[in-house]
Amino acid sequence: MKRFVSLAAVIVGGFLLLDRSASAQTAGRFSATRAELDTLAARAEAATPGNGDARTDRLREAAALRARLRDGDFEVGDHVAVLVRGDTALTDTFTVEPGRTLALPNIPTISLVGVLRSELQPHLAKALADFVKDTVIRAEALVQVGVVGEVTRPGYYLLAMDVPISDAIMAAGGLTTRADVLKTYVRRGTGEVLSREDVRGAIVARRTLEAVGLAPGDEIVVGSRREWGWQTIASLLTGAVALAISVSNR
Repeated sequence: MKRFVSLAAVIVGGFLLLDRSASAQTAGRFSATRAELDTLAARAEAATPGNGDARTDRLREAAALRARLRDGDFEVGDHVAVLVRGDTALTDTFTVEPGRTLALPNIPTISLVGVLRSELQPHLAKALADFVKDTVIRAEALVQVGVVGEVTRPGYYLLAMDVPISDAIMAAGGLTTRADVLKTYVRRGTGEVLSREDVRGAIVARRTLEAVGLAPGDEIVVGSRREWGWQTIASLLTGAVALAISVSNR
């Protein structure tokens, strides 16, 4: 599915965050299967004896998992990349419309109610089976991820969660001449969720966005290297001279 980086990693103007319940989005892995989510929900429900905040949190987690199993993963405004070999009209990025439906050219509306991201491809393949024959059908749910800081084209991009962090940076045009990739971190709102060390290890290991736990709306922030311009050097020299004079006068 990595070809969707070039097919559908397009700039989304402005810094638009997805309006969605955080608990529902963090309840289980991004592309978890139905069996995985059901197991997680059962564990959360079984670990809720007694009272207190811990019990409340587990019950809330279980409820979010059950809601995800019931309603599916897709919301209005989500994006889906579809590739149908030999059909350029159906090979595109489509937006989930009101009613959690997907409108493809010359195809009856496809409902995504109750569909998990892990079920998207077989679900669309079945829906398209009567209209396209003997071809390859691939589908991928895309998310908005910010790539900001020292990149050529900072902004929010639609990316598949199975791409490595390094590919997400390349989708934003790659690094600027001022970039220091070793200072890259991941920000969620105003808080840091992945440190420089975490991101450095993920880049070396080619770990994907999903593997490192990114969520829709997170920002990959590429840091800048320190530049030793004449003003900086002069400031350091001035400070050193002042320190030397201070020491010699003691």
